[in-house]
Amino acid sequence: MVLILSFGTGIEIYPFDDGYIVNGEIDIIKVDKFVNKVWDFSGRDIWVRPNSESSIKILDDSLFLTDWEERAILRHLKIALFIY
Repeated sequence: MVLILSFGTGIEIYPFDDGYIVNGEIDIIKVDKFVNKVWDFSGRDIWVRPNSESSIKILDDSLFLTDWEERAILRHLKIALFIY
């Protein structure tokens, strides 16, 4: 399947629930199976790590995100909860 994103760069794309989680470098984006944006999240820096490791770890119901400056954020996926 080819995903056509109309909202910036897609560095990493992960299947999740009924859609995908997209690392868009500046934004983390959830799209549905028809590639409609469900939500997005931005941080203070880019979602790319200098050591080439993935900046996203998908847990059961959360995303563990690490930005360029190694700041970590836990983003709950079922409710709008951000823990910095």
